[in-house]
Amino acid sequence: IEVESVTENADLLEAIINTVLTEGLAQYHSLGDLDDFETLRVLQSPPEAIDEDDLRLRRMHEDRLYRLHRIIEEQRHLDRLKAHDLHPRQRLLLVGPPGCGKTMTASALAGELGLPLLVVRLEGLITKFMGETSAKLRLIFDAVEQTRAVYLFDEFDSIGTERGRGSDVGEIRRILNSFLMFMERQTGASLLIAATNHAHALDAALFRRFDDLIEFTLPSGELVVRTLKQRLVNVRLERGISWTQVARAATGMSYAEIVKACNEAVKQMLLNNREILTKKELVGALTERRTFLKRGKMPSA
Repeated sequence: IEVESVTENADLLEAIINTVLTEGLAQYHSLGDLDDFETLRVLQSPPEAIDEDDLRLRRMHEDRLYRLHRIIEEQRHLDRLKAHDLHPRQRLLLVGPPGCGKTMTASALAGELGLPLLVVRLEGLITKFMGETSAKLRLIFDAVEQTRAVYLFDEFDSIGTERGRGSDVGEIRRILNSFLMFMERQTGASLLIAATNHAHALDAALFRRFDDLIEFTLPSGELVVRTLKQRLVNVRLERGISWTQVARAATGMSYAEIVKACNEAVKQMLLNNREILTKKELVGALTERRTFLKRGKMPSA
């Protein structure tokens, strides 16, 4: 288990929190000691025209914000719910492409609840010795019961793939069965989060074991512009930049990749001994990053 600070990756935090949580954590730099989650909503005026994709994404973000707010409220009132023999949502499944905020959301939840974030790297648990991985899982779930925290099981598809697939092996099936059994027995106050980039590959039996499913998507249009502006808020930009044109260069990129491209553009500006970032440099960095990603998806010869 790796214990991660909830304030790491400041660039990603500043750029993604705005959009991933629908501006709900827009000024959420410290990730802790916040009195009212709802007051953190910073709803900017919508543009005059918004396409269907942006509208759909905005609705998804609103739904996601509602679900996260509900989780936090239930966690904050554990005793009150248990007094009425009710249980809070504490087993979450986060699905979506890489770089779209799943880990950051776990960090934000941990900070909001004042709990440590512990990341379980599932691929590091799997061994070739029969039964050894299940024994490690038992130790982790013992910790889940004894120490209240936010436990993030990253790359969950490494064990959660559909049982019966031709590519799976007996040991992986046993690990999945053990995970489901341990999760069913969870009675402590910890928040358990599983994250995956491949929801379609997960075993169907997993979904009913979780209390909530939260879906993340790639940004488009308005959300791309907000991510760009947030990352470059402290950078001097040339006048008259057309954010719509810049956003087109980021089509199909995740929040994390957009931030990386912005960082590259700023570095190029500094190395050229200039203080103003131009549209050409920004579009060039985004285009280069997008081309790089496309090459990485090409099938090998």
